[in-house]
Amino acid sequence: MDQSTKSNKNKIVCIIGAGISGMVTAKSCLEYGIEPVVYERTKNLGGLWRFRELVEPGQGSVMRSTVVNSSKVMTAFSDYPFPDDYPNFMPNELMYEYLVNYGKEFQLESHVRFSHDVLRIEHAKDPNDGYMVTVKDLNNDFIQTLRYDAVAVCSGHHHTPKSPTFPGQETFQGKIIHSHEVRSILNNEDFIDKRIVVLGIGNSGGDVAAEAAPVAKQVYLSSRNGGTWLLRRTGLGGQPVDTVGIRRAFMGALHTLPYSLRCSVMEFLASRMVGHDLLGLRPENIRFFEQHAMINDHIPTYIHLGWIKMRFGIERFTPNGVVFERDNGHVTECDLVVMATGYEHSFPFITSEVFDTSNGRFDLYKHVFDPRQPQPERLAFIGLPAANGSLPPISEIQSRWFCLLLTGQCKPLPSVKKMFKKIENDRIWVADRFGADRVDHFRFEVEMMDYMDMVARSAGLMPNIFIHMIKDPRLWWSLVFKPCIAAQYRIKGPGAKPKQARKLILTIDERIKAPYRKVRKPEIIQQQQQQENGNEFDSKRALLNPNKTKFN
Repeated sequence: MDQSTKSNKNKIVCIIGAGISGMVTAKSCLEYGIEPVVYERTKNLGGLWRFRELVEPGQGSVMRSTVVNSSKVMTAFSDYPFPDDYPNFMPNELMYEYLVNYGKEFQLESHVRFSHDVLRIEHAKDPNDGYMVTVKDLNNDFIQTLRYDAVAVCSGHHHTPKSPTFPGQETFQGKIIHSHEVRSILNNEDFIDKRIVVLGIGNSGGDVAAEAAPVAKQVYLSSRNGGTWLLRRTGLGGQPVDTVGIRRAFMGALHTLPYSLRCSVMEFLASRMVGHDLLGLRPENIRFFEQHAMINDHIPTYIHLGWIKMRFGIERFTPNGVVFERDNGHVTECDLVVMATGYEHSFPFITSEVFDTSNGRFDLYKHVFDPRQPQPERLAFIGLPAANGSLPPISEIQSRWFCLLLTGQCKPLPSVKKMFKKIENDRIWVADRFGADRVDHFRFEVEMMDYMDMVARSAGLMPNIFIHMIKDPRLWWSLVFKPCIAAQYRIKGPGAKPKQARKLILTIDERIKAPYRKVRKPEIIQQQQQQENGNEFDSKRALLNPNKTKFN
């Protein structure tokens, strides 16, 4: 144990939420000699990745058929890879299993207080002493207030659904729900043989439309721009598309191009993959980098089959349906409208004296720290960015930066003036890319590799890539020309694991190919036999094959 770890042995951090971000923050605390106390409202680890059949207020959940959009090598934490035999794109139960095993590997569960709801966060009497956290034990309704040296907010933002209203909505005789309420569709009477409108064309809207299409009478996918830039999970040669696009060489070459040409390149590649013009998917007046691309393998096929039809936004409701924009007043009859319209960014447990968002802004330095705090490094928001990649590695590097700041193992945060300057520059970047009227909607949008590099530099975790050109050419080649995985940030700096990191980086291709081996290794056969005893993977896989449903 080094001196910095010894000196911080008595520091205690309150972590709110035991999902992906909360778990990795707890692990980072332990790694750097800080005591974590994790408060989790439910009785389980895993957050929204633990499937819940019943809708619980304030608690998100994946749908039964949800598959991870990012590939396993891009999703894994930096020092805990997925098993080789896991598929490259995991059904939600395997993602949850990975998180449970991660918790066991690093003994996180003993630091989690389940069935505890954080009610309020306030400054301590002396603000330099940290925060007072009021918590309710849901088992017995006991409420107590405790002081913590620092707080990490890891509760995410999939808990407060956002639903717009439209003229005539109160007259509609069908049913209106939010995608937050959708758990299982294939056996759901609200969807079977019904006419369904899905409003919103993000990943949630795409997932609902794709799962509903095989069982519904008709699905209409509605968005104000009439479409979206859509990517399949796999690209040329069957490679996971994120492992092709998120590489230093590719991103570096792309960034040398003017913005308009950069968009044109990606639009050409996406259209070659999907056929946006033919299918009516191309959005109006939205370039590729001006929205979050949807990841979905089924929607193009279902549009070809006529099961899904693209429409512009909803103009108004009628008693028996909706009128879409630009549809000449035609009433499209429907039975169910699903609002896949996202979530509010809200943290009701934080008092306005601590974090004031009354102006609708979330002014966070590098999307983590609030410069207005007496000691900004003591309050961190982990896992908020929306990236063109995977969230777990982003949450991990944010949590490591947070812990390194608390333990004094990296350079301190800049002045308040400089932090606000960075925040304003980020808002300008968002306004330039997405439009001034959409700044708040895309406030946390980042490019995965660029953002992680930025945080890594602040935390002292950025690998010196070019020095490896001489010291280790094979590693250098993989750092530049292979996918940029989280293990790159374990090569140097506090918490470095260079041998493990090197192995993970050099074996990326082998691990991508591993699930497709025709002859399995003996140890993999044993692992699979253990996994298949008593789990539901085969039955859930059957649910993921909707092609049987339409014709049964």
